[in-house]
Amino acid sequence: MRTFLSAAGEMEIAVEGLSRSGVRIAPGRGQPPAAVRDELARRALAHLMVQRCGRVSFRSEPDAFSTDPIPGCSEFERAMRVARIDGARVGDEGALAYRRVRVRCAAAEDVSLQTADGDGLATVPCDEELAPPPGWYRLGR
Repeated sequence: MRTFLSAAGEMEIAVEGLSRSGVRIAPGRGQPPAAVRDELARRALAHLMVQRCGRVSFRSEPDAFSTDPIPGCSEFERAMRVARIDGARVGDEGALAYRRVRVRCAAAEDVSLQTADGDGLATVPCDEELAPPPGWYRLGR
């Protein structure tokens, strides 16, 4: 299903199919649901890791990501507990974290990773654009 929905134009087909089946569906507006915010925060950190290290190595925890050391990748060479990405809390501000990473990477600027208290853990150079966030939808009434 994810492969189907991630292909170009396939989301529109799914939305149309649900609508024709009588399901009320509308594009989401405003603050996305928690699951979407969580996914956006994960995608933001994964983007930084892949473009710097060529791989991803972290676990999601409530309100933080625990990274595993990636040998040969200076920004992620030690284990960290990342609670903020460029100041945005990963636990409840994942959409904001994603937007900030997207803006910084588009400008080829560094992105900071921080503890819950805002203390710096790493500064990650970013020069590869992050794709626009995927759309989300509301089902029901």
